[in-house]
Amino acid sequence: MRQNSWSNVKGVAVINIDDEPAAFLAPYAKVGDDLEIEFLSSGYHLPASMYGGADRMGWAEEGDDERIVVAAYVNGIQLPPEVAERLGEEYYTQIEKTELEGDYR
Repeated sequence: MRQNSWSNVKGVAVINIDDEPAAFLAPYAKVGDDLEIEFLSSGYHLPASMYGGADRMGWAEEGDDERIVVAAYVNGIQLPPEVAERLGEEYYTQIEKTELEGDYR
């Protein structure tokens, strides 16, 4: 059984602010600005198999990917840590969909 795992792989989610920013972000950003949210990813991926052990049952694809925001920027200016953390909550889905950098698997 082959399992791939990775730890602290860097990623950057770039999100364009196309609506009025949330109140916590309004002092730092406006419509049209780009947010850059830097994160670290740690996780594993176990590919699916049609042939398992002695029972030959196989298994479905399995994995986990935890992403932790480490910094956030608007127009190259770093935002305070508490704002970056909140952005991680607000833009969780976009961060999860972002491809990781480099060959991590």
